[in-house]
Amino acid sequence: MRANKTTFVSEVRSILIEAPQEVGRPSISNTQRSSLPALSWDNHCNIKFRVWFGSDGSFGKKIGFTFNISNPNKNDGMFEKVLTSHQWAAIRNLVEEVSNSPIYWYVDSFDKLERNAKTEVMSSILMD
Repeated sequence: MRANKTTFVSEVRSILIEAPQEVGRPSISNTQRSSLPALSWDNHCNIKFRVWFGSDGSFGKKIGFTFNISNPNKNDGMFEKVLTSHQWAAIRNLVEEVSNSPIYWYVDSFDKLERNAKTEVMSSILMD
């Protein structure tokens, strides 16, 4: 409404909010029994991550860990976290500490609107 009480209708505008994106290039490094592995990925605007580990591809026996960040653009949009000894022991217990066993995992990520996206299931081998 203008100052003279007449109305004016503007052009129609729209905003596009893209669908949530899964993390990019997820990796787990160094899955040797005696050292702590590190998780890393591109955030893709996500701020909360739930990483699931399973003893098989159907995740019949699984464990998950949650990680949060406040700024998805920090560190050039890259997430990096070394697992704690407790977390790594729990993951190794999924495969009963058997060398050369596959450890299945995926990342469930959430953006600021609490929408989620999942990566495909990946696997790593428990090494001696």
